[in-house]
Amino acid sequence: MATYITIIISAVSVSFAIYMGLRNNRKADNKDIADKVARETRIDVKLEEMIGYVKEIRDDNTETKRQMVEMIKKLALVEASAKSAHHRLDKMEGKEVRDNDK
Repeated sequence: MATYITIIISAVSVSFAIYMGLRNNRKADNKDIADKVARETRIDVKLEEMIGYVKEIRDDNTETKRQMVEMIKKLALVEASAKSAHHRLDKMEGKEVRDNDK
């Protein structure tokens, strides 16, 4: 009879130890999962911020390209106007030289 009590106490002790071990293991797993979720959430937030910054840079780049195209068009008009003005000046100088020769 004493052996049965010893075996029962040992079985209960082993069962309790296994239960407590599994319970602590689950708590550790839950804590690890919570830490992992928090870390991934921070990473996701930072990625979203970076995506926003990339979009802003892309928009700024598009606007800069548009302004460059406009400036190139204006530069072409200014060059054409300057060329026309030089032709008129050359004609006026030629006329003055001819007027002085008379």
